[in-house]
Amino acid sequence: MRYLQWTIVSLCVLLTQSLY
Repeated sequence: MRYLQWTIVSLCVLLTQSLY
């Protein structure tokens, strides 16, 4: 289930980059 966690982290990073 670690893949799912990495996917969520990746999405969060993309959202953060989008804000900046």
